Amino acid sequence: MCPYPRPDGIVKALFAGQVREDLLLPYPTLDPRQAAKVDSLVASFNEMASRLVDPRAIDRTEAIPDAVRQAMAEMGLFGLTIPEQYGGLGLGIGAYARVIEAITHVCPALMLLLGAHLSIGLKGLLLYGSDEQKARYLPRLATGEAIAAFALTEPQAGSDAQSIQSVAVRDGTGWRLNGSKIWISNGDIASMVTVFARTPEVDSKDPLTAFLLEPSFAGYSVGPHAQKMGLRGNNATVLRFNDVRIPAENVLGEPGQGFRVAVHVLNSGRLGLAASCTGTMKHCLELAVKWAKERKAFGSSIAEYELMQRKVAQMAVDILVTESMAQVATGLAEKGLDYEVEAAIAKVYASEAMWKTADELVQMAGGRGYVGPFPYERILRDARVERIFEGTNEILRLFIVEQGGKPLARYLRDVSKTPQGMLEWSLSRLSHLGAASLVSLGQSGLSELGRVFAETAGSLHRATADTLRREGKKLAQRQVQVARLADMAMDAYGMAAVLSRLQSLAGNAASLEAAKLIAEPYFGQAKARFESNRRGLRHNDDPAWVKVSRLAYEREGYPLT
Repeated sequence: MCPYPRPDGIVKALFAGQVREDLLLPYPTLDPRQAAKVDSLVASFNEMASRLVDPRAIDRTEAIPDAVRQAMAEMGLFGLTIPEQYGGLGLGIGAYARVIEAITHVCPALMLLLGAHLSIGLKGLLLYGSDEQKARYLPRLATGEAIAAFALTEPQAGSDAQSIQSVAVRDGTGWRLNGSKIWISNGDIASMVTVFARTPEVDSKDPLTAFLLEPSFAGYSVGPHAQKMGLRGNNATVLRFNDVRIPAENVLGEPGQGFRVAVHVLNSGRLGLAASCTGTMKHCLELAVKWAKERKAFGSSIAEYELMQRKVAQMAVDILVTESMAQVATGLAEKGLDYEVEAAIAKVYASEAMWKTADELVQMAGGRGYVGPFPYERILRDARVERIFEGTNEILRLFIVEQGGKPLARYLRDVSKTPQGMLEWSLSRLSHLGAASLVSLGQSGLSELGRVFAETAGSLHRATADTLRREGKKLAQRQVQVARLADMAMDAYGMAAVLSRLQSLAGNAASLEAAKLIAEPYFGQAKARFESNRRGLRHNDDPAWVKVSRLAYEREGYPLT
């Protein structure tokens, strides 16, 4: 008899036909001490930024002024998540996300400086570092005297970390590294870099090992900066390693554990990216509302026209969903629970919603949106990379289904081995059809939205199970089908996160009413999008698109002359 899976994650449970209400409720909030500290930090940062931060100048000069970096260091921002025993502020990832959101609202280049330092640069050290390594590096990293960076990407290895070509071989008691990295944020100013390399001598299924490098190591050099579309205040640089000797004590974690280190760091980093997207989107909405009220066309403010109203409303809807997704995922991370799929979804949804928001802001601004010194075109340029950062959205869609659907896929594989197992599956499926609900919602006047979510969650489970059984191992090659399932899971998780957010407002009638007003159009959109993807699993023209692409590849461009 195969026990029906009860996955640890929210989305993994949704794929398996269950709603983990214990993970969704209560909606995560900061404890009073951290909330007060966040408020103080944000107020101090905003005051400093009003005096010292000029986002347009940072973009034009491609540099963050030393005075700004020094001011951020004096506030303790570089030690935000570093434990107090090493001189940091000791705040959690939820507090970090809120601070990052506020910083991005002002200047995304400053977000990248801090995010590349805290969210990924030194995160591996916090997660896997030895006591000696932490004592050696964290105090200087906490004060901003030293800056951290994360070096994974190579010319032939981006989202596919398994394709890394940099190699480290044993050299006496240490290691000798050769290779290069590209597009490394903070790479030109970092004093400590988390570097990943192949270690073929290590007997491990994981081909990679993580190392802590310093620019002072012989053979370590910094190459040219990339000419970037956006986020120009933070350089993306080449790092080269020519027979760099690494002491044994600079291995991070264990040899042959590098891929695991990278995955855990990037999971955390995606939460910060989602929070930063929220900050940019709120800034866009403020600019859009201000411009719509000021701009007159055909005798009226453009704020009076429905097409402009729809754009503004969509921005508000997407902010609610993005913020709710990210904060629920952050709440899981704070508790030490499984959040890898939720973080991936939050990053994908947030980066795509931010891009739409920034694009619509440019459209609303008309000609001003396309030129400087107005901020609109810079915001659009800065926003574009988020769909690429820390795993492209295409790769993450595959990840969402591969990891999110794994408990269900494993169960289906096991039960399909015997007739008794298939009978158990049929019975368990019937028993789980009504499990997708949040029992607390009726108390908050959210029963109709809860019903839509319940139907969506149940449909996700059935559609995923049917697709897994129908496609089998071939599903891995049907990437458009996988993307449909990922988008369906994204909408189901979005509904769940928003419902959790609404439920938390039950004691505040005015806030709950406003939040419901914003949420209702999202549920309509998400349901329609979900149903379109569900139908596409069975009825689609995917083969026709494949044929067109093959023709374009064959003719090396547009097929017709």
